[in-house]
Amino acid sequence: MSEPDEGKPVNISATLGASSSMRATLTLSRMLTTESLVFGIALAIVGAVIWRFKHVRGVGDGVLATSVFVLLAVGLKRLQQGMQASRYPICHRILRWVRLEL
Repeated sequence: MSEPDEGKPVNISATLGASSSMRATLTLSRMLTTESLVFGIALAIVGAVIWRFKHVRGVGDGVLATSVFVLLAVGLKRLQQGMQASRYPICHRILRWVRLEL
């Protein structure tokens, strides 16, 4: 599977306080690609199929919960990207308020 240009890993050497947040941001943006969206949808389908069987319903619940978290992360990241690309000032004020934009 190929990754888009913005998803390639980057090595950063900085101070301890800054490196952990940068590393987390790079890892998160790398994980939130179109492949993650496909993975979340496939996980939801598999979880729904497993959930229909009475004896393994707990496993299906766990798979469905995992797919919700994956799809939520992908959706929020895409919302953030859409707000950053927006020309409306309210979007940029919201991003500054939640400290996602300077």
